[in-house]
Amino acid sequence: MIRSNRRLGVLLSLLASCLATVALAACGSSGSEGESSAAAPAEPGAVEATPAKGGEAQFTIGWVPPTIAPFEKVLREGIKLQAEKQGMSLVVAGGEFNPAAQISAVDALVQREVDALLVWPIDEKGIQPALDRARAQHIPIITIDSPNANANVNFQTNDFEAAKETAEAAAAQIGAGCKVGIIEGLPIVATLKARNEGYAKGAEASGCEILDRQVNTEDTPEKAGEIAAAWKTRFGGEMTGILAINDPSALAAAALVGGEFKPLIFGANGDPTAIEAIEDGQMAGTQSAPSPEIGNGLAAAAHDLLTGEKVAKTIDVSYDVVTAKNVGEYVSYEERLQGPMVVTFEGSGNSANLVTQLAGK
Repeated sequence: MIRSNRRLGVLLSLLASCLATVALAACGSSGSEGESSAAAPAEPGAVEATPAKGGEAQFTIGWVPPTIAPFEKVLREGIKLQAEKQGMSLVVAGGEFNPAAQISAVDALVQREVDALLVWPIDEKGIQPALDRARAQHIPIITIDSPNANANVNFQTNDFEAAKETAEAAAAQIGAGCKVGIIEGLPIVATLKARNEGYAKGAEASGCEILDRQVNTEDTPEKAGEIAAAWKTRFGGEMTGILAINDPSALAAAALVGGEFKPLIFGANGDPTAIEAIEDGQMAGTQSAPSPEIGNGLAAAAHDLLTGEKVAKTIDVSYDVVTAKNVGEYVSYEERLQGPMVVTFEGSGNSANLVTQLAGK
């Protein structure tokens, strides 16, 4: 059943979104037309509304991110661009790296009566009751890296393979005497668990010794810095590489390099600061998340579902490993966010590949 938005003025009523649930503490505002992806988003737990360009939208889609990290800001901008192209309005809720807060954000958007729900679950199992409440309202659900969420569509990234490839690239650069530490992510998050396992598998398969594995329990650069500082004291020059769950963690570790402690640092997500660090020699590599492409794809899939088009249940998306060898070929997020992309889902049956093209290219 496809729903239409029947509430007059709901697209522009930011106040109503804040009253939808007491779990959302404050209201944020959308940026002006042409807002840069680098602009600060609403605070975690807030609601940010972006009206459709040129008047009332045919549909309103809701996005619930897992965090407001740099890669998410870029992904969000991709959603905005494609939503605008399709004449849809976007509402964003949540952003705290907290499963309970994410459930509250989903409930807020269900109460707001969005027409489609886009979610990157922190806890795929724990969020199920909230997704069930959305399904009860006949709201199509699109997820990321959540194959067991029973969503209408799931965008599945190749985190395990990309992390494994990153570890193999690290081993090749380090050469003999490869001894690494892995700054892991919370295993409750499917994406992070896949990266943890991919790093370990790639390191072991390449003959690297894993000196230690520590979880960044707070998902912050500060916690990553504490882990790396402890390794610097404990291992010194013996540790020749660090594989970090994300780029902020990698950059925190890179800031501690000095003296005998000179591990090659690898991260994940392809944040602009990480790309610059690779160019400057401060980091050795990262897994570049196709955040603009995923964002455009999420909005395009939502529009297809809402207009009765068939969309494959699984959309496969691939990360790229960026190192000093190929960083010169890297196309920046800024260039990839110049406008909405042309999106197609190539495949048959229940699985397809996300294929995007920059407009005019």
